[in-house]
Amino acid sequence: VGALLARYPEQSGPGAGSAQSSGNAGEMVLATLDNGVPQNNILMLLAEEVDKRKKLYKSFKEKYAVIDLHVDTGASAQAKKEQQAVLQKQVSVVLRKMNKTMVPGVMEQLLERVGFHPVAAMMETEKLALSVGEVGQITGKDLDRMVGRTRQEAVFELTQAISDKKRDQALLIASRLQENGLHALAILATLRNFTRTLLLFRALLEQERYNFRPGISAKVFQEQCLPALKQNERWKTELSGHPFAVYMRF
Repeated sequence: VGALLARYPEQSGPGAGSAQSSGNAGEMVLATLDNGVPQNNILMLLAEEVDKRKKLYKSFKEKYAVIDLHVDTGASAQAKKEQQAVLQKQVSVVLRKMNKTMVPGVMEQLLERVGFHPVAAMMETEKLALSVGEVGQITGKDLDRMVGRTRQEAVFELTQAISDKKRDQALLIASRLQENGLHALAILATLRNFTRTLLLFRALLEQERYNFRPGISAKVFQEQCLPALKQNERWKTELSGHPFAVYMRF
């Protein structure tokens, strides 16, 4: 883009029209491209995320070629499979370039901690490769030393702060999660699931057929309430896990 602006200075100089005065970089790019790309040149723009509602994207799609290589960021099994394949490929490229390997299982742990953020996955891989120096293989200990804090731990801290009604702490954790690359929609999804779980367990608590009584011990809950609760296949996922963990949700 810089070469184009240099090639057509009338589009970016003091006398430029509304595109310049509006300060809209997108308008400036479109105005410059209207003059055509210099002969024997090809302009390729890459973006991790694109707002398809914007005029810039719509104009590119109408006048030029737009290739959408996005990967489904959903939580379905198929989406997760596609995400994993993309991340594994990116990490493998970095490892080959830096002449390193990973102990079996370490790559999976790394990707679980980073989440579906290709750029972050590559940066963390480079950091790991540099941290081991001349050693050719990255181990689980290296991973724990350099990328020890997991996303799950931070997200748990967020929901715990909300449970404890610590508003300021919850806002601080949410802000740090975003600073570390976790998308705002992922945080909202976590809060949605957390709220849904709270409502579900509140509803179950108020149903007499499950025999739950405030103040009962974990042992009584496991013997009297849990068997009745697990008869409901609809809540199988929510009621899975260690009996004490389920008890604590009530």
